[in-house]
Amino acid sequence: MIIRTRIIEPEYIMLAFRLNYRRPWRIFATVLGALILMYALYSAANDYYFPTRHFIFGIVFVFLIPVLIYIRAKKSYAANLRLQEEIEYEFTDDRMLQRATSFTSERDWSRTYKIEEVKNFFLIYESSATFNIIPHSSLTPEEVNQLRYILHHIQTGAIKKLK
Repeated sequence: MIIRTRIIEPEYIMLAFRLNYRRPWRIFATVLGALILMYALYSAANDYYFPTRHFIFGIVFVFLIPVLIYIRAKKSYAANLRLQEEIEYEFTDDRMLQRATSFTSERDWSRTYKIEEVKNFFLIYESSATFNIIPHSSLTPEEVNQLRYILHHIQTGAIKKLK
């Protein structure tokens, strides 16, 4: 199977948020920050007392962390020119080939760390921190289903021959 993809900046930023906010501690910190922020605002409205420390803590966890994730994802996208290229993937029974303007890569499936599908993206991990991104938006619904089938069978080792 051969597919062509291109990752656009808004998709990459959305993926960064999804990957960051699937960690329970990030969600907990955000909810805790929101509760503390509401407490600070409630106290200020009812007691004429403004808990500055609580307000700052709430602002940091509710607003600053998402802003930092956004800035980091934007910088990462701008710095990585390979992310911005159109990439052609070819999936065979024993390897994945990637072709783009600036690089060509060949990856043996036996060296793949993990394959994962998160909402609107396929992630093919080379290590615990490095992965290839295939957005669903670059594919037709039929290609998404076919790629899902192929990657599932590659991950389980059940596929013998790809067409």
